[in-house]
Formats: sequence, structure tokens, C-alpha cells
Amino acid sequence: MEEMIRRYDSSLESIQFTVNGQPDRHWLSIFRLSSRQDIHATKIILRYMLLFLLLLLVPAISLAGMADSQMERRLSEMGVRRVFGAMKGGLMKQLMVENMLFTFMGAVTGLLFSYLLVHLFRRWIIHIGTGQIYVNAVPEHIDVVIAPSVLLNYTIFIIAFLLCLLLNMMITIIPAWRASRREIVYSLHNK
Repeated sequence: MEEMIRRYDSSLESIQFTVNGQPDRHWLSIFRLSSRQDIHATKIILRYMLLFLLLLLVPAISLAGMADSQMERRLSEMGVRRVFGAMKGGLMKQLMVENMLFTFMGAVTGLLFSYLLVHLFRRWIIHIGTGQIYVNAVPEHIDVVIAPSVLLNYTIFIIAFLLCLLLNMMITIIPAWRASRREIVYSLHNK
């Protein structure tokens, strides 16, 4: 295509023909508002990366604070377990397994809750984005069925789950490591 444009431009005397980097890839075409507008992909990617980072950073800080306070509450339990011979690595492993179990339960609960909401609001969801012309797109006597396979993109779900798992591991490791390294006497007297 670029070769054809170059040949066409050479046949013109004063006008230069340009396609502004088109044809675009699909993800980039979403951000093109006009065929005459040039898209700065690096600015778009950086903007969205910053937005996603902020959206993940705020909950991560909150979860880190909650995990730290949970470790402080369980410090006396860990001290008693260490008195009876529990190893630091074993305590860390148990805390990590507990948090991974909670993450898995949260993912399954969130998935089931989202299916329930979609099922309850399925007639309303069908009408989202339709103008006044298509108000009766689905007649009243027809039941709307949205299959779960339509709702779930397994790749995105697995990536989001693994990201949450990684974030949860990072948030859990530091407080668990600090709690397991405290002296037994301090752990026993902590209430």
C-alpha cells in the first residue's frame, strides 16, 4: 500500500497523499476519531498504563494495610506456634496458602455474582446502547437468554485472576515475613 501511495504521489505535482499510518490494528483503530487524525500510540499506551496502575495501586495499598493489621492480630498465635516448634518457613507457607485460598474463593464468588447480575438484568442489558428507534428490539413475550460462554472471555479472566494472585502474594509476603521474624517473647505478649 505504501508503494502504491508513493507511485500515486509521484504522479501528482503539488498535492501529497497520506493515509496517516492507516490501516490500523484493531486496538489502535478504536482510538482514531477521524481518518485525517494521526494517532500517537505511545501516548495512548502510557495514558492507559498509568490509569490501570492507579486503579490497581489504590486497592493494593488498602489491602497491604489490611494484611499488616491481620498479621498484627495473629502475632500471638504465631508466637505460640513457634514456641511449640513451628518453623518460620512453615508459618510463611501456611499464611501464603490461606491468602491464595481466599483469593481463589473471591474470584469464584465474583464470577458467580457477575453471572447472577447479568441474569437478573438481561432485558436491560440488551437495550443498552440502542437508540429510540430500537426500543422494542426484543418483544415483551420473548425471554432473553444470555449464555455464560458469551459473557466470559477465559483469557481475560485467567490474566485478571493471575494478576490478582500475584498482587495478593506481594501484599502477603512482606507482613508475613515481618511477623515470622519477630522474637517469640514479643509475639507472645502482643495482644
